[in-house]
Amino acid sequence: MLCIDFGSGYNPSEGFRTCDFVPNPKLDYFYHDGIIEGLNEPVSRFRIRNVIHHLPDIRKTIQDLKRYLAKDGIIEIIDVRKEYYKSNVFLDCLWYRFVIPRKDIFISTEYRDYFSIMKQMGFIRKSSTIRGEKEFTEWTLKKY
Repeated sequence: MLCIDFGSGYNPSEGFRTCDFVPNPKLDYFYHDGIIEGLNEPVSRFRIRNVIHHLPDIRKTIQDLKRYLAKDGIIEIIDVRKEYYKSNVFLDCLWYRFVIPRKDIFISTEYRDYFSIMKQMGFIRKSSTIRGEKEFTEWTLKKY
């Protein structure tokens, strides 16, 4: 059972392999141009933690991950809730533009509804939990 912490290569969850957008020799996998380099087996769980709002094209990235997802696999998304988004943008700008200058990190100034994107792409929400300013959701593909 392969679990990948997607986009959190510097702080993986226990039992998860790492995959990020920025190459690093400590990563298990590197994602670019729609490909996860070195990944040759289906993924039972992708955890996308504090990353979905940094994706320039959410739909494309989810479509790419969908190709690697095992049958009955799960995409878990942990991200800031809409009502906290503006303060999150402020903190992201402060962090990624001044504290550790990373101009390569995309910051959307507008909240983008990834729930509707997931549904349009054939996923159903398996679970949803709110913890403070974060929402934890699990998605699996519809069975036809």
